[in-house]
Amino acid sequence: MIEYTVDYGKEVKLDCEILSTPLHNEVYWVKTITSNDTRKITSSSRMINITPNGSTLNIKEARSSDAAKYRCVAVNSVGEGYSSEITLIVRGGIPIVKRTHEKYKTAKGYSVTINCMIESEILKIQTVYWKVYTSRTAKPHLIRNGEVGIDGVNANYPSLIINEVSVSMEGEYRCCAINIAGDACALPSNLIVEPILDQSQDENGNTSVEMTESVVGIIGGILAIIGTLIMAYKKRNAFTCKEDKYTV
Repeated sequence: MIEYTVDYGKEVKLDCEILSTPLHNEVYWVKTITSNDTRKITSSSRMINITPNGSTLNIKEARSSDAAKYRCVAVNSVGEGYSSEITLIVRGGIPIVKRTHEKYKTAKGYSVTINCMIESEILKIQTVYWKVYTSRTAKPHLIRNGEVGIDGVNANYPSLIINEVSVSMEGEYRCCAINIAGDACALPSNLIVEPILDQSQDENGNTSVEMTESVVGIIGGILAIIGTLIMAYKKRNAFTCKEDKYTV
């Protein structure tokens, strides 16, 4: 098997040598994407150059869709002849964008970081932005680098940092990236904004901010103990003063 590798957007030529007696009268190429998807490329596509001794399939600007297996086919009065299979690998393509957590919890007035990871082979990331879906808006709001109260959202640090969260920011957040091949977005992360703070983490490592019943109970118990000690101290002082008054 023959293998060609080309970077996204670059030119590549697949060559085929033909030995035919009698001389071939037709040449075409077959592109196989999957076992159920095979396409015929004819000379009318302007991609094929034919000579008496062979043929060249010329792909001027390779795209991800060009990655496939190719075979050259020559036809004469006897029948058809097929070349060996040529595999074309195209390096690069649209970005791969991933979330790290499905859910984030925080409280009003606090900061939160919604994490995002971007992979882009060969091709430079041109733009990073976030899509935000809330119950207050019918269409998604776009967050871009440089907005007031926002940090991150760039190729070097794509995660979204909200410096001061408000209740209206609760919703669904998706990280998106663009390169010359196209754009892609991660699965959504949900931001939940609660009014009471207790910094903790769930089993997935997601930040959780809430005042739990157990914490409230512990604080109440401590206050009760302090109150009891104060009352005992006051009674002890009163008893001592009474004894001093009647002592001769």
